[in-house]
Amino acid sequence: MSETGRLIDEGRVRVVVDRAFALIETGAAQDYLEQENVRGKIVLRVTDGT
Repeated sequence: MSETGRLIDEGRVRVVVDRAFALIETGAAQDYLEQENVRGKIVLRVTDGT
C-alpha cells in the first residue's frame, strides 16, 4: 500500500471519484453501481454525527 500512496502523492496516479454518498445512502450507492455506467470510484462518506 505504501507504493500506491507514494504514487498518488507524487501525482503519478489519480483517483477518480464518480460520486459520493452519505453512509445512510448505501442502498442508493449500490443501485447506482448496478444501474449506471460508473467511470470512477464510489465514495461512502462516514461522519461521527457532530
